[in-house]
Amino acid sequence: MYDITADSWTQKTSMPDFYRSSHYLTVVIDEKLMIVDALSFETNKDDTQKVLIYDPKTDQWSKGQADAHDSVIYSDAVVTSGVYAAQKIYVIGTSYDFDNAILHNSVYDPISNTWLSIKPLPTARDGFGVAIVDDILYVIGGYTSNELLNYYSRKEPIVNVAINEQYVPIGYSSFPLTSESVVETSFLNMSVIVVLVLTVAIVVVMSFFWLRGAKRNKRVEGFE
Repeated sequence: MYDITADSWTQKTSMPDFYRSSHYLTVVIDEKLMIVDALSFETNKDDTQKVLIYDPKTDQWSKGQADAHDSVIYSDAVVTSGVYAAQKIYVIGTSYDFDNAILHNSVYDPISNTWLSIKPLPTARDGFGVAIVDDILYVIGGYTSNELLNYYSRKEPIVNVAINEQYVPIGYSSFPLTSESVVETSFLNMSVIVVLVLTVAIVVVMSFFWLRGAKRNKRVEGFE
């Protein structure tokens, strides 16, 4: 662990020994580190995609539910904020089955501890970046070749691409979903209503006194 204040490192509890892999993807949800991707068991070489959870407060590791699909490598992972779409981990990339590359995207729900397959990338590519804005995913750049779907036999030249493809999560809403946002929106709406009521009240009162004054002036003119 790195302390930015003291500019120092501290040894913490290591990952479980039976996990051996590479291409880790790490995201943060509720102040916990969620590690997804090719987390393989050393004993049986299980390549299904798994989840490891590290809690910095307790310095302990735990396991999440494994995905039924093979692990996704040459990929990226992002987390939706929970404002416009439910807070989940989106893993975007490619699954490899021997020589064949299979485009596969999946989403992990930390609350239900379940995986769900979602639509694959429209364009087959590796080495891309994933950004998220207002809970909408953008997969940008990367490289491809005519033999992208043959992982071990890429003889064709690799071509960089400038593609930007957008993915809207399931259940996405144009309006905030969080309770904090709802409270803020309700408070704002109430403030607008109060201002309108006060404005109308002031106009009514001023109109009342103006009419009353006009009638009084009319009677005075009649006496004259």
